[in-house]
Amino acid sequence: MAEFMSSSQLPRAALDPAEHLSVWCSPEADAVEIAQKIPHVELVSWKALEEIDMGECAGMSAEEFKACRPRDFKQMQMDPLHYRFPGIGGESYSDLIARLEPVIIELERQRSPVLVIAHKSVLQCLLAYFMNMEPVTIPSVNIPLHQIIKVEPANDGLNLEHFPLKFC
Repeated sequence: MAEFMSSSQLPRAALDPAEHLSVWCSPEADAVEIAQKIPHVELVSWKALEEIDMGECAGMSAEEFKACRPRDFKQMQMDPLHYRFPGIGGESYSDLIARLEPVIIELERQRSPVLVIAHKSVLQCLLAYFMNMEPVTIPSVNIPLHQIIKVEPANDGLNLEHFPLKFC
């Protein structure tokens, strides 16, 4: 990502040190490590940007969750927006939306580019908000892996542009 942000694939204004670029990420070590490698940035760490808390299911893949907790998996399939993961700290997408409200308010106030480094569920919520999508659609918002999604206001809504990251 740092290499991409230093390349000529983005408009010069997003890379120019004179144009203030902020990077917002969760305090999770992997997100901070990525953010610190990006040149010319102000780094802001938001606890609110942490991935959805899967409670006692944390660390399980979707396949493991389905195999180990078939009843919970079925409940999640029936109502993915309101399904709350079991155990201490377990969250639902509805909980995550509420947690992200202060981040969204601050994003709305920004006048300079902001790069958000986050996990899929967080990006689904943010993108759905800015695209004015119904909350019930949030769990199905497509967030491709290893891509930067550039979101810019436009007269008729938003412009979205996808930049796949290349790996050696």
